Order: sequence, then structure tokens, then C-alpha cells
Amino acid sequence: MLRPILSTLFGGLLLLAGCRASPQDIGVQILSAVSPDASCALTISGTPIGAGLYDPIAAAGLPEEEGYLLALMLRNNFQGRADAPVTLDSITNLRNRANDVKVEGFEACWALASTVTGRGPSGLQGEPLNCAALPTQSARLPANGSIDEGGAALGVVTTRILTLAHLRALFGPEHDPASLPPRGRYSVAGTDGKDLFRYGLAPAAPGPVAGRPAAWGSGYPETLRAEVIVQVRAILSASAGDGLHSGWFSFVITVCPGCQVAACGDLVERKCPLPCADGSACASGVCPGGPCQYAPQISGYFNDLNGPTACLPAQGGSPPLCETQKVGCPLTYFNIDS
Repeated sequence: MLRPILSTLFGGLLLLAGCRASPQDIGVQILSAVSPDASCALTISGTPIGAGLYDPIAAAGLPEEEGYLLALMLRNNFQGRADAPVTLDSITNLRNRANDVKVEGFEACWALASTVTGRGPSGLQGEPLNCAALPTQSARLPANGSIDEGGAALGVVTTRILTLAHLRALFGPEHDPASLPPRGRYSVAGTDGKDLFRYGLAPAAPGPVAGRPAAWGSGYPETLRAEVIVQVRAILSASAGDGLHSGWFSFVITVCPGCQVAACGDLVERKCPLPCADGSACASGVCPGGPCQYAPQISGYFNDLNGPTACLPAQGGSPPLCETQKVGCPLTYFNIDS
């Protein structure tokens, strides 16, 4: 799977006053989050995205993949030495590259969008989160990379957020997506008024706290999808030795246990008649010795979230590989549900 990647690009210039990075200036911007490119690489050619989806069940059992892999595109706006060359006799550009920056990590905090005053349905309206007021929902995230000075150098730096520890800080210490029971067998009304049965691989919506499985945690909302605002800023050091930060960047991640695991839809149960005792096919529900016996079979779409086309299977980074696995009844048998 993907590992933290940094890529750089050089082009035109964005001039800013001064040649040294100052901690008081916001000279490094987080421009956007990006998704993997066609080759599953996280680079500046990735598509900017405005929100993310994270299925912690799909990531369960893979510790190195735990948490949402957030890939952020940054720009170093500080002036480059080519913009203010120093000349001594015939030698130019004696000034060192004081404004190159190194990414040391990210400061982050997160909160349920529904609990933040002034936030709309998309989660991004209103004032920034006050991370100082969220001590248990804050962390320093590991990351590394470097971005050249000059205003045109871009870099993509990755980090992971909403790990199990982060989710438990938000939803409660009992929260354990890997222990959530799947929805399993449930009935739906058929067009003929009879109940039809399906098998759901994703958990059912948690509902009220009093009746839900403990693994949801008391802080999880009643709906299956939980919209979480994450806010990050880069912790930086300049080549000249100054410590500084980027500006804050907000991003909405929808936590949805089982959404990717069951991305290909639920399975449908069918009742298939078994052969009669004498080996003949069941006809109209009757065998020579009495009523036919039926065995449930399922049909539908099965997915392989670890398939070669899935860059980030727990995040919906690419469509899951779904194969049609129709488990129908033998044609010689009469299927009362057909």
C-alpha cells in the first residue's frame, strides 16, 4: 500500500517581501488535500479533493494502514535567492537558501461537525476549530518532507489521522470498529407482499446509545455516517534555523464503518429446492415422498478491497473491484422466489 511520499515542482515566481522566513509570517500554505493519481502515487498531479471517506473496518487488521491517509499539497511562498541575488564583483547569488523549509510534522485536532457551533452540513462553514479547547482530540502527527523556497515549489506530504486512538478520543474508549457485528440477515418487503431476505456486510446504524452494541462507543452518532472535521497545520523549520507553522487547513472526513467493505451492495437470499429423495427435481414444491426441502443460497456482488485497482481501499480512493458471484438455483429445480 501507499507510503508517505513527497514530490516537488518548480515553475514561476510568487514574490514576497523579505528573504528570511519569519515565525510571524504565514509563508507556507496548505493548498488542498489530493487523491492518488492514475498510477496510485500521491504527487502534485493528484486530483484536489474537498472531503474524504474513511471505513475503519476495511482498514482493520492492517496496523500500517490504520487511520485516514491525508495527503496535503503545500506551497512555500517565501522569497528565493534568485529573486534577491547578492553580487560580489562578478559572483552572483552568494546568499544561501535560507527559506527552504522542512516539514517536521503536523499539529491536528478533530471534532464531530454536529457538535461545532456555526458549522453547516458540509462542515466547513464557520470559524476554525479552537484546538486548544480540544486537548483530548488533538495530536502531533508524524510527517516529513521539504519544500524549496521561491513561491512556486509545491510538495505533497502525507500523514495519518483518525487512527483508532483518535476515534476513541472522539467516540469513547469502547469504540472498536473491528468488533462491530455486521448487519447480517434482514428482511425487506417484496413487491408481492412477501418478505425477502438480504445479507448486509456493513453494520446497521447504531441508533440510540441504550440499545446499541458497546463497540460503537457512547459518543458515536445514531447514524452510520459520522462527519468529522479535522484541522491541521504543518510544523516547519527553515534552513536559516527559524521555527514556524503553516496556516490552518480544515478537511471533512466522513467516518462510515462498513461502507467500503459493503461497497458492492448487500447479498440477496434465495430459497433453492433440494433434489427429491429419489433424485428427481422438485416440481411445484412437491416431491414423491412429500413437500420439497429448501436450502438458502445467496447471490449478489462480492468485492475484493485489496485488489490491484484499489489504491486506498478503506478510503474509497478508487472503485472497489466487484465481481458478480451469482449463486442461483440449478435450472432443473423450481425456485419459488424467482
